[in-house]
Amino acid sequence: MRNPFKTYLALFAGLLAVLVIITMAFNWQVDPYRLYHPIGPDEQAAGIGPYTRITKPYMAGALGPRILLAGSSRAEYALSPDAAEKALGISAAFNAALSGANIYELRRMADHVNAVGDVDVMILGLDFYMFNAARGNQTSFNEARLAVAVEGGANPLWRLADIGRALLSVDAVDASRRKLKYQSKDGPCEDEWNAEGYRRPAFYECETATNAGFRRNAAATLHAYQTDAQLYENYRLHPEGLAQVAHLLQQARAQGQRVILYISPVHALHLAAIKKVGLWPEFENWKRALLQEVEEARARGADAMLWDFARLNELTSIPLPSENVEPWNGPFYDSHHIRPEMGNRMLRQILGAEEAPSWGVRLTAGNVEEELARQKAALAAWLAAHPEEAAFLEKTSR
Repeated sequence: MRNPFKTYLALFAGLLAVLVIITMAFNWQVDPYRLYHPIGPDEQAAGIGPYTRITKPYMAGALGPRILLAGSSRAEYALSPDAAEKALGISAAFNAALSGANIYELRRMADHVNAVGDVDVMILGLDFYMFNAARGNQTSFNEARLAVAVEGGANPLWRLADIGRALLSVDAVDASRRKLKYQSKDGPCEDEWNAEGYRRPAFYECETATNAGFRRNAAATLHAYQTDAQLYENYRLHPEGLAQVAHLLQQARAQGQRVILYISPVHALHLAAIKKVGLWPEFENWKRALLQEVEEARARGADAMLWDFARLNELTSIPLPSENVEPWNGPFYDSHHIRPEMGNRMLRQILGAEEAPSWGVRLTAGNVEEELARQKAALAAWLAAHPEEAAFLEKTSR
């Protein structure tokens, strides 16, 4: 007589196998992380914003770039691969920037892209908050999906790191559900990415057009930066932060790469927030330390430079728009994200395709102290001449 327990066990195993197959097929078809249906050359993909730490390593592996663009979301919006390719006359460029990245994540993404590509030029955006000791890696960051281990050895199995998560996990099912729910054109504002990793600011464009615009966005970001311990509140420079920069410069020298570091542009109000929370001396020392790393790398033969765009100029010092002129089409979406056309201008300047008017300045041992003194005086003068902006900033810290 057949054992009923074995029958039930076989039936259960069969049903479980069918469920696993259906789940895998469903997640493969919907592919919320875009691992199995890569973004096409003329396609704009929405909905991958929460998953770019999963998606971008695979995108870079498919592209094999010669130009690496990287940084935080500031660079993700500002650094257009097309603009970089046109200015340099080579292709392909890949934007490996990650929203909210710390300096370690930036360095590891650079390691990965260097391993899967044939990089000639690296353009890397640096932000003061990236070096905060309290800012850890994002939870979705995973060393296993990078083509090179942190110690420097190859990781040949990196492409297999997300098979379980992408096809069988509860997270993947939920991501697939959300993708199907919000894929219609009537869904919420969403950013869009292309195959080169560039983030088109559809979300900001939509939000600026439908909400209060720049003033509300700026107030929110200024408040966050002043009150978040992972941003500027109780800021402490990470003891290993500059070592990550040194690693990037050493790697560039070893591989004969040209590397351009730049300090991301922010609105004058954002600079004033740094001053307001008492971090201006630390901010200046951070710039000095970055320059020292670059100068030491150059002394060893590296083709490296540091540009500073976090300074007062005709674009960053634009006053607040009046509330009755919103939405505003100025150079910023909030206190620290610039519009793509401004990013293109920044790229042209640092790559030598645009001489004047100058927006940023290349820092050198010969000009850094004069430049820092000029910036400090310019910010004080701007605040004195713009009492409305000073009052606006004061309200954002409450």
